[in-house]
Amino acid sequence: MASRSSDKDGDSVHTASEVPLTPRTNSPDRRCSSSDTSKSTYSLTRRISSLESRRPSSPLIDIKPIEFGVLSAKKEPIQPSVLRRTYTPDDYFRKFEPQLYSLDSNSDDVDFLTDEEILSKYQLGMLHFSTQYDLLHNHLTVRVIEARDLPPPISHDGSRQDMAHSNPYVKICLLPDQKNSKQTGVKRKTQKPVFEERYTFEIPFLEAQRRTLLLTVVDFDKFSRHCVIGKVSVPLCEVDLVKGGHWWKALVPSSQNEVELGELLLSLNYLPSAGRLNVDVIRAKQLLQTDVSQGSDPFVKIQLVHGLKLVKTKKTSFLRGTIDPFYNESFSFKVPQEELENASLVFTAMPELPRASLCPLFWMEFKGHCYRFFPLNKTWAEADFYCSEFSIGRKSAKLASIHSWEENVFVYDLVNSCVPGIPADIWTGLHDHRQVRKQ
Repeated sequence: MASRSSDKDGDSVHTASEVPLTPRTNSPDRRCSSSDTSKSTYSLTRRISSLESRRPSSPLIDIKPIEFGVLSAKKEPIQPSVLRRTYTPDDYFRKFEPQLYSLDSNSDDVDFLTDEEILSKYQLGMLHFSTQYDLLHNHLTVRVIEARDLPPPISHDGSRQDMAHSNPYVKICLLPDQKNSKQTGVKRKTQKPVFEERYTFEIPFLEAQRRTLLLTVVDFDKFSRHCVIGKVSVPLCEVDLVKGGHWWKALVPSSQNEVELGELLLSLNYLPSAGRLNVDVIRAKQLLQTDVSQGSDPFVKIQLVHGLKLVKTKKTSFLRGTIDPFYNESFSFKVPQEELENASLVFTAMPELPRASLCPLFWMEFKGHCYRFFPLNKTWAEADFYCSEFSIGRKSAKLASIHSWEENVFVYDLVNSCVPGIPADIWTGLHDHRQVRKQ
């Protein structure tokens, strides 16, 4: 391609990349142009005169766009050609992963369903509750009134309904904060529990409007497991908090199948000179319900273990009717420095029970006896020796066998439960039987 430039001596053609535009030496205020030289040069020179005074040796760059075209009487701009490429659907979506953008056919958007449709679809029952915000004291009051049509509990083998053991309660929290949650009392053996309990959340009004009220209905079954029945979530920005209101809401399935076990605040300090390990049990928070009554009577048991040997056990006092106990109790254990590396502390928050029913850590009670399952593949002789020698908390424990259908159901339910410390494998005879935990 070439550009045309006019000179008073005649016409000449130069390539655009070879001919730089430079000022004339005899007239610094004049230069060559493809149009009227006297007019365009004067107006341009006044703008860049200050630049030339500071940098007289710099070349002048014509800011007028250079036109490219064919030498002819009539100039026609040449449009750039468009790069055309044919894209196939495979090329277009090659870098996408369709599974990330597809909707699960089993996941339903309940936002567009009415309460009647939700109740008919999931059949998890309904929950009656109310909210009221107090502007004077800056707190939100949530009243859990009652529930109805809760599903009866199903035994884990799915063979029958266990109507004798349905003990529901409700957990309340303001999302995204799940730490400061509240719990109602457990209502025993009913699918239509009446709670009539009020809970207060200290929270500013503007902050409350950003939260989502989450009410989770949980069943406390006969094996002390906490199984989530369903939930109700209400964005507080969509309701009139000051005016308040009552709602009947249908329960929807919850992705949280296991309930939080709570928190324990501790302090540890070791004195090497005295060989003493000091333990402070300060408080516990949001412990699970352990009885069909308001609150619980929890205490904390501290066990000092060397390897697999239980050395010492101590416990705090009992605090009545609470799931948020304050202890502030101190304990000390004699631990030589050379044994510190193999020493362990086991903390267990548990309810007050009759002495005969207190089983050691990870042991479960059944008909007055304590049982524990080990996922180890051993012969009968090895298993019997292992039980008697390495069972923490029980002296001379013996290998147990299953003799009845009731005992078999007990083993099956425990293995497939959410109880901490119970593994998913049990050894029954000469083979290792694995039970798949239900999700």
